Amino acid sequence: MIIYDICFGEKWKDGDYDGALRVARRKPAVIIHCTCHTYRPPRNIKAPDLKEREAIADAKWHAFIGMDTRVHDKFVAFSTEKVAKDHPILKSFPDQWKTRAMRCTTR
Repeated sequence: MIIYDICFGEKWKDGDYDGALRVARRKPAVIIHCTCHTYRPPRNIKAPDLKEREAIADAKWHAFIGMDTRVHDKFVAFSTEKVAKDHPILKSFPDQWKTRAMRCTTR
């Protein structure tokens, strides 16, 4: 299993994370927090290649993690639903599970 805990936005070029994507095709991955926002330029940047960079991030990174986020959501609880109930790794995980709402201490 690969755990991705990376966080950066503006300082990357196409191909920088292709190695990570190749590994992810062969191994399960866990995406931690800010990794979802990675490969997004800061909102205040008006780079001439902004649309091209966003298209690259969407086609590669966000397609891999299954979502595209740009900012933190409100501090709310979220729920999970166990869809592979017979999978051995989920044997002791409850069918329904909900986190507690927490406040983020970093900005």
